[in-house]
Amino acid sequence: MPALYVLKVPEFRPLIACAERDPRLRTTDCGNYVRIDGDPELTIARSATGMGEALWFGSLVGGIEGRISEFDAEVIRLRADDAGVPTGDE
Repeated sequence: MPALYVLKVPEFRPLIACAERDPRLRTTDCGNYVRIDGDPELTIARSATGMGEALWFGSLVGGIEGRISEFDAEVIRLRADDAGVPTGDE
């Protein structure tokens, strides 16, 4: 299950609030961070957060679990580590 760790500072509150409103996502308080989980995928559109691009591009600084499948000025999309990606072990 992919996860995004968001630093609990006022600048990232719009991202956390967006995740709290989205029924596909789950948020968990983790001390100085909020963990956002998605299953099987985590997708957040910047337009839903109201964040500017500068802050948006800093959204991943808290860390992630999984793989980035898309991250641009409009969307963050994470997927599980093993979601159809060849590992080279085949």
